[in-house]
Amino acid sequence: MNRYLVIYEHTCPVCNGERYIHNTEWEQANDAYDKAQAATSAELGEPADEETYYNNMRQALDAAQQALGAFWAERGYFNERNWPPEDAICYECEGSGIVREEVDLEVALYNLPSKINL
Repeated sequence: MNRYLVIYEHTCPVCNGERYIHNTEWEQANDAYDKAQAATSAELGEPADEETYYNNMRQALDAAQQALGAFWAERGYFNERNWPPEDAICYECEGSGIVREEVDLEVALYNLPSKINL
């Protein structure tokens, strides 16, 4: 039996053609960062002068960075250089945004829009 195949190209369903997928763990990591920074800022209170303001900001940022490090350490990433990227190349389309599949010609013709008269 002979079989005819065609290549069917369509937008990647995983990344929606964007070529990258977002690591949702980073949303949680950024939440931990923001909460630590806000908590430290609230704890330190209103600064009396400009120097105190900058010192408070530095302490808040340090606390936030420590919270971010702790977040990733809980997940096994102990070195900042080894943290996962926020966006990674899509595993489905390998970063092309398009998925190519071999489809039987009969199936392809059946799925063509009805506006085409064959």
